[in-house]
Amino acid sequence: MNKKVFFCGFVTGVSSCILTSIVSILICFCPALNPALYDRILFLPMHHYPDPDQGLSISGIKAKEVMFNSLDKKVKLTARLYEVPGAKQIILYTHGQGGNIAYTAYKIKFLVDSKASVLAYDFRGYGKSVGDAHIAQVNEDARAAYDYILTHTKFKSKDIILYGESLGAAITSDLASKVKSAGVVLESPFISLSKIAREKFPVLDIYPESLFPNPTLTNEPFVKGVHSPLLIVGAEKDVCTPLHHAQYLYKHASGTKFFLTCKNTNHAVYDVDPKFYCTKLAGFMDYCQNLDKNQGLAWAKSPAIVYNVP
Repeated sequence: MNKKVFFCGFVTGVSSCILTSIVSILICFCPALNPALYDRILFLPMHHYPDPDQGLSISGIKAKEVMFNSLDKKVKLTARLYEVPGAKQIILYTHGQGGNIAYTAYKIKFLVDSKASVLAYDFRGYGKSVGDAHIAQVNEDARAAYDYILTHTKFKSKDIILYGESLGAAITSDLASKVKSAGVVLESPFISLSKIAREKFPVLDIYPESLFPNPTLTNEPFVKGVHSPLLIVGAEKDVCTPLHHAQYLYKHASGTKFFLTCKNTNHAVYDVDPKFYCTKLAGFMDYCQNLDKNQGLAWAKSPAIVYNVP
């Protein structure tokens, strides 16, 4: 065989294999073409509780374990309802990508200690909620939890504070854009799923926005058109969702907005100064209830709080 022909054939074959491998990898990691992979990366559910009773009783309030249908009626979702005596508001709490409502009992304690009732739920695939979590459906699960409050408690939409943590902030933003509420709290929020994904995995920069999952998880469109009072909480030591995401969202948010900076706090852990955090959260909720721009702002008179009405 002619050596030149052999060499050309060899090079062509190797190049073809390399090109095929590259294309296969690009297809494999393309968000739009392999959503199952991204569901596995994005959602880190824990189906069991560390202890069946963990978080069931918080600050003397014993939760009522409740169950309700998802919007599509295909799965049963579970939640814990903490009914605080005399509470005038209720917090709908959406946790982040890991654990379940038992693992986030420490955060629920902050909410209960702010003197509001709390409905903490697990979207599908987490805790005792059945099914598997998918980007296209977790937003619907939040709406099902919201509807439960309206149909099974004394609280009305004007009494509901929507509270989302990390990944749950994007789910909360989607819900808040579709329903009425007294106010919205976004804790450690990212600008958008595609934005933070590109920061964590720079290789994803090769994919245009149109190739990311749709519907996506994002906070940006909501904050730019928000009408309810908005509290954005960011942590200076947050390595999961860097502080600049929360700062960007606050800067571009419309309407009445507050920004709380926690200086000694990492991602989603606010036990460095729980009294401080509960006081600020309670102050925000009181403001949402009274909606008096000239009064009730003493809680915001702090270097940790930025307050702005455009």
